[in-house]
Amino acid sequence: MTVNAPRTGPGRHAWSLGERCWGQVRTVGLGHPLGVDLGPALALATAEGADMRAMAILLPSYSDGMAEGLAKLIAEREHE
Repeated sequence: MTVNAPRTGPGRHAWSLGERCWGQVRTVGLGHPLGVDLGPALALATAEGADMRAMAILLPSYSDGMAEGLAKLIAEREHE
């Protein structure tokens, strides 16, 4: 198990939703990521009957972590 692996049913569901919403990444400036567009992600969660209280907490955290990881990758590539 990885450090960031979800440990609960809602956590795994949020992770799955986040992975499926990578096409909905918001960017700024020269394409630097801000995170997942939460509107479509929450709409998908609603359509799937997800626990919306959990998704309202978990999806923004997923989005923030994803944006932070992508920003690090971009910075590393810019310094190569």
